[in-house]
Amino acid sequence: MNRRSIFSIMELLVLVACGNLPASMTQEPANPPALSQTPAPTAEPTLTFTVKSSFQSFSQSRCCDGSPVESGEYELPSWMDIPLTLKVGEDWRQINEGAARLFMLGKGRSEFQDPTHALVFITIPDGDPEQILTAIRNSRELIAEGEITPATIAGFSGMQVGVSAKPNPGYEGDRAAEVPPGVQFLPAINKYFTPSFLWTTSSAESRLRFIVLHVGEGLLLIEIDAPPADFEVFAKESNRVLETLKLAE
Repeated sequence: MNRRSIFSIMELLVLVACGNLPASMTQEPANPPALSQTPAPTAEPTLTFTVKSSFQSFSQSRCCDGSPVESGEYELPSWMDIPLTLKVGEDWRQINEGAARLFMLGKGRSEFQDPTHALVFITIPDGDPEQILTAIRNSRELIAEGEITPATIAGFSGMQVGVSAKPNPGYEGDRAAEVPPGVQFLPAINKYFTPSFLWTTSSAESRLRFIVLHVGEGLLLIEIDAPPADFEVFAKESNRVLETLKLAE
């Protein structure tokens, strides 16, 4: 080892002891290696979507005075097992009693406050429309007004028949059950309701129209019922509702 090397080592030791190392030996590298900034993996958030129906629902109401209905588009009650919607205008009342399998829209008031004009919807799982209407037309409580004819409403095909209720002057009514006097009992329709439920016309000597439509895999039986003097006007009002029927998407 030469003298320069010895002196260089001694000089370096002195500088270390005094804290005076050359800048080239104390500076951080100009471009230090970058630390990884990749975040730790996280679980993807789970998104939950709630699809809200754009249709209103009919409230539950017991027979027989019903409750008011606001104008709008409604789904038929779920217990009917038929995915239909319809539009209801002003001045209708509704009776939605699933326990009796009764759903109807009504107008007017009897002396017992129940509707005197009725638009009734009844679901039937299966059957032949002509046979169903023939049994109704031939009921001893009714008078046929014509033959059974084809009908198409809101794109649904089926059949219809018109009848009138025979007078029933001996029936005094039942205020507790809100059944007005003079109405006619309808056993041919009653069988589609809960067995303990009794079905009658809405007024004495009513005019009625019965319609059976093919809807999906089942049948929809419709009853239009009103006093004779009001029947044609009420039938037109009912048809405006029926023409809005459509299958729910």
